[in-house]
Formats: sequence, structure tokens, C-alpha cells
Amino acid sequence: MLQESYGFVGETFDRASIIEKTMKPDVRFTFSHRYGKTTRRYSDAFADEYEKAVGGMVNYRLKGAPTMISSLWLTAWQDAGRPDLNGLMTPPRATKEEKEKSTPSSPPGRRTP
Repeated sequence: MLQESYGFVGETFDRASIIEKTMKPDVRFTFSHRYGKTTRRYSDAFADEYEKAVGGMVNYRLKGAPTMISSLWLTAWQDAGRPDLNGLMTPPRATKEEKEKSTPSSPPGRRTP
């Protein structure tokens, strides 16, 4: 999946640069001012043209990403010898003694009522 996606990089950038050449910068970008800083981002008009140019290629790749990530996790889990993950779901509860040790005591010189 990664190598397939990488194969589309050149074509994707080529299509984006064609749109950038035909679209004026004031239409291509929008500017927002927040907290004393100006940020530039691509406009909705540019995004629409880009989507038309790539023909849903980016959306298709994004839809395949969750399956790829879950496959990587499953493979890593299997390669690790299929360890029991149930212990990760609920943290162990502290015993009364551990709770007493972790409770901060009063600072020296102060009395507690």
C-alpha cells in the first residue's frame, strides 16, 4: 500500500501544479488572521479543482488506510508471539497500603485537624 501510494506522488504533484498555474493566487488561497498571526491555506475552490483533477485518488487511498494500519498492528502482535492484551484493558487497582503510601502527608510544622 505504501509503495503503491508513493507511485502516485509524481502524478499527484503534477496535477496540482497544473491547477496552481491556471488559478490566480487570490483565488487559490484564503487567509485567516488569528492571535496576531496570518495563516494561508488552500481555498475551497482549489480543493474542488484538485479533487476533479485527481479523480478521487486521494479519497481512495485514505479509505484503504485503516485496513493497512490494522494489518500492521495484527502482524506486529503475531510476530510478538500473540501476547495476552487483557491486562492492558483494565489497570491494576492499588491496594489500601499503596494508596496510603501515595497520599501526601502534611508538610512539616503544620498540624492536621
